[in-house]
Amino acid sequence: MSKTQQIIPTVRPCKIDSATVTEPVDLVIVIDTSPSMKDEASDLSNAAAEAIVSASSSCPCDLRVIWLGIEGTWKKTNFNRTVRDHLLKECQVSKGDLRARKRGQLPDAGAQEDAARTIEDISTYFDWRPGATRSIFYLGDEALEAGGDRTEEKDIIAANKAIAKAQQAGVKVHTYFGTTKSKFKDSLQQEYARLAKETSGQAFSDRDSIGGFTEVLQKVICNSRPVGIKLEIQQPLPCFELRSDRQPLAVQGSETIAIVASNCYSNVTFRSLTAVVSALRKDGTPIPNLADGKPAITIKPSPEIAFGDLLSIGSHNSESTGEVLREIVIETNSPNSADYTLKIEYSYRAEFDFQGGDDFALGL
Repeated sequence: MSKTQQIIPTVRPCKIDSATVTEPVDLVIVIDTSPSMKDEASDLSNAAAEAIVSASSSCPCDLRVIWLGIEGTWKKTNFNRTVRDHLLKECQVSKGDLRARKRGQLPDAGAQEDAARTIEDISTYFDWRPGATRSIFYLGDEALEAGGDRTEEKDIIAANKAIAKAQQAGVKVHTYFGTTKSKFKDSLQQEYARLAKETSGQAFSDRDSIGGFTEVLQKVICNSRPVGIKLEIQQPLPCFELRSDRQPLAVQGSETIAIVASNCYSNVTFRSLTAVVSALRKDGTPIPNLADGKPAITIKPSPEIAFGDLLSIGSHNSESTGEVLREIVIETNSPNSADYTLKIEYSYRAEFDFQGGDDFALGL
């Protein structure tokens, strides 16, 4: 192409209004407060002032930063308040609504590493400013469900729930995976990266902080800003129904249940629909194990269900119904099963089918 090429813009303006640079950005920085994260807490706090000044120049915004520790704090750092304290006092959340466990409820430092549940709680209940872009920056060095040196199925399920809640609340989750001696480091780091990727955040590791945390925090701040023009539309939702020979959870024993996900739209496709099924008490709280330690409710083969893509009705295939059916087995081991309910939480990408056109003024 010629070096003297001309650029002819469309008659329809397509640019980011300059006012977007002053839009509010809420960033909640959350850290695992187990002993191994002490150095990161100090280093990140020390880098904060310089990073914020630098970011205000390269990517200006109306920034609000809140520093919180999971079930603990770090002296002489910005992490001087716990997540629980902020949510209960500033956000007026009921204790029973919080998913993360209290310190002392789990062995060792498990409650201080309850990352996935904490992300759920912040996404859902934090006092986000009206119109603010929402971001969480989580720093830890162990598995996302109460810690541990390896990623297990419970961690993946917990991360899926956190991702779903963050997506529903419009929250980006940035992650930092710290130094660890675990032989399963790669799987842990991959799960941190997945949590960030699926919420449109950035993933960092201890290698990114070799030269200090200033650049890491600056990138988090800049990535938390609004980019492009935010489209405000009514959220299209897939529909679900249960099909069973009897009322689920009504009596003890095993019951096969079909979960049907459907799409009622003719111009919307739901991509990568994933659901997590859980049994809860009627007040929404988790169901405790039985006296012998056995789970009251077991969902097989897994509570996580992949539905894939739900095509729009009639698209690509005149016989398409927009329905996908999956079967699970629910084992009810408790005589109090009538007091329980089933809950489905899900995440997906919506793809729209639109048509448009543009005019160009050629000045002839």
